[in-house]
Amino acid sequence: MNFELKIGDEDSTRYGRACRLVIEAGTLAVRDYVLNNLNPPRADGLPATLRALRELFDKLRRDSIITLDQFQVLYPPSGTDVRTEDLDLTMWVMLVRNATTASDKSVKRMKGLAPNNEQLVRDHVFKIRNARNVLFHKARHELDETEFDQIWLDVSAAILYLRRITPGERDVNYAYVLEQLKKGDLDQRSTTNSVFLVQKQSLEELRRIALKEASRKRWTIVALIIHLVLALATIGGVLVAVLIVKRSCSTCIDNVEYIRTDGGIVMYMRRDGWGAVEPREERVPLKTPVQYVIISHTALLGRCTTTEKCCRDARKVQKFNMETSHFADIAYNGLIGNNGIILDGRGFDVQAATAYGWNSQSLGFAFMGMFIRDVPGEEALAALQNFLGYLVTRNKLRSDYIIYGLCQVRPFPLSPGARLYREIQTWPHWVRTLCPVYMEES
Repeated sequence: MNFELKIGDEDSTRYGRACRLVIEAGTLAVRDYVLNNLNPPRADGLPATLRALRELFDKLRRDSIITLDQFQVLYPPSGTDVRTEDLDLTMWVMLVRNATTASDKSVKRMKGLAPNNEQLVRDHVFKIRNARNVLFHKARHELDETEFDQIWLDVSAAILYLRRITPGERDVNYAYVLEQLKKGDLDQRSTTNSVFLVQKQSLEELRRIALKEASRKRWTIVALIIHLVLALATIGGVLVAVLIVKRSCSTCIDNVEYIRTDGGIVMYMRRDGWGAVEPREERVPLKTPVQYVIISHTALLGRCTTTEKCCRDARKVQKFNMETSHFADIAYNGLIGNNGIILDGRGFDVQAATAYGWNSQSLGFAFMGMFIRDVPGEEALAALQNFLGYLVTRNKLRSDYIIYGLCQVRPFPLSPGARLYREIQTWPHWVRTLCPVYMEES
């Protein structure tokens, strides 16, 4: 892959400036936040905090949340301390989530007390990382003026926010750095290096996602083998049941696809991958691109946090829709699992059965679970927003699409749930028409 930029060409120059903004200023801002907000705090800094958190990171590695490569960067096999210069943007973001006052544990403990500084920190950190992923997914190393302005606005605001709340000496004048990166002369070598690092880091992150899924698959197979051995020691009926489960889970994981979107990688599975049964009636075609997106929640079962459980739950949702609601098929065009996977429901060329009177002009998505008091996980929320952008590029959805909660178009006041409804009101394409039951909470 060629990373050389034609500095002087406006679109390429804008792309180079955006890459330097993310890789140089963005990484520096996230690093400074981590080093000044370590939790637990230690006088000796990051190495001491990591020693205190060794058990946590061991567990993250065993659970395939982080890879062995990442673990060994934090805890070098040589026994030496971690070197901050060895950490890239991906690693600093991971440390924000696990070793600072804005960690997953801290935010979970404060759930419902929003907005709080910890959640705002994470939102700004993710903006910087997501901008890197957007740059990676550009087919050409070019940005038009509108794209550049949007990336610059989001990332520079995130950088300045992180610096403003970071205590200690202000040894970096971020306002000056941002001004120079935006309008100053570009150094060819530094710019080309930043473009290279955008590609390298994003590719490594994609590889880590694939490795995590493969690791989960291996552990699933191990667990199934154990069940098989136990079944052989009992009766044939149990053996048959375990073999059925083994086949179902293996098929489910094997059929995960990875879709590149402007916002990052989205896990996706077609309906045959999760074991959908055939519809009872002929499907009604959907004329695309459509104008509307209708969001609801299934309100059935709990959240699914693994691909295997999402597959099982999707089959249960389809069974409920067909046997209890008497629909011809699962009701939704798509389902969103809490681990960030998008499951194909009826598909995106077929009318859903989510909102009578709207199905011919909308796509219906449901987050799997109930979200009256809680919101779906960040992975799920980001996955849907990125996937909607992907559907625009596939001509399934208009670029000026409008998002509604189900309660805005049908008399179902509890869907998509009060907390999820509040969340989607912050999304750019949502249009205000308040659900009566949520008015006081909005």
